[in-house]
Amino acid sequence: MIENRSNRQIAESLFLSRRTVDAHLARILRKLSIGSRRDVAGALGMTSVAEDGTSTVMFTDIVGSTVLNRTVGDQAWLPILARHNAIVREQVLKTRGVVVKSIGDGFMLAFRQPAAAAQCAVAIQRTLADAQLSDRRVRVRIGLHHGRPQEIDGDLHGADINLAAGICKRAAADEVLCSAATAEQLAAADGLVVLPAPASELKGFGTVPLFYIHSRDQGALAA
Repeated sequence: MIENRSNRQIAESLFLSRRTVDAHLARILRKLSIGSRRDVAGALGMTSVAEDGTSTVMFTDIVGSTVLNRTVGDQAWLPILARHNAIVREQVLKTRGVVVKSIGDGFMLAFRQPAAAAQCAVAIQRTLADAQLSDRRVRVRIGLHHGRPQEIDGDLHGADINLAAGICKRAAADEVLCSAATAEQLAAADGLVVLPAPASELKGFGTVPLFYIHSRDQGALAA
């Protein structure tokens, strides 16, 4: 649970049935007098929405994943994808974020603090750049937006989610892009550099100002 894994994912990793995992976790939570997984996350400060109702939402996406999958074949692709997923989850855990859900070969993530989200994003890019997952480097695009999403049953909804997803689609390989609302929150963040990027037309939002996020020590990752 601390690693933000669903019961289904825990079951698959342990080669157990989902029903078995559900039963064991429910028994453990009862013994600890904890009502739900959400209560555990709240106690650890790993909830997706801050007390003021804000959240920084991040989308990640592997660039050219379909081509890479077809090039290496399914048998080789699945371990590559699994390693990518592990890297993302590890960085989210380190920055106390929440994996809202996995989406194909990407993730929807959420953070109570904008700086934590940005630090996670640059750490994901740096770690993937250093990792040898295949003969061809796995490259990811990332988009962030700080807003007030609506949380329903552990999932996040609303216009702010759509904006974050749209920003991710505008990012190039190895890039981290964010909205103006996010950039404003990162003005005093340690170890980060926020620079203006070309504005982009996003469906339903018109022309949206965008910003690059880089780590101060590394600068932009090489294209």
